[in-house]
Amino acid sequence: MVTSPHQVQKKFKHAGDFGIPGNYNKAKGEQYDRVLHDHVNAPTTTPIDGTYHREPVIHHLDTSTGLNVVTKPDGRFVTAWKFNSDQLRNVTTHGGL
Repeated sequence: MVTSPHQVQKKFKHAGDFGIPGNYNKAKGEQYDRVLHDHVNAPTTTPIDGTYHREPVIHHLDTSTGLNVVTKPDGRFVTAWKFNSDQLRNVTTHGGL
């Protein structure tokens, strides 16, 4: 996965879903970046080809936690958050959000 500091900061509002509370600062941004990479590479994470806002993406989903990291097919980080039950069902059945 390829991240940029700008995109990590932009999506930091979801860092709490990954156990990083509080407001953005450089150290927390770096921590969030590491957690996102760890999630994508975890053995419990399943890559699912799908869509996000009608664009092709890969959902890196841990179905046991509902945590999902979205990347473009070329690996660029898009966003990440904890799915609700409807989102989890949609991605696991047809890959779309």
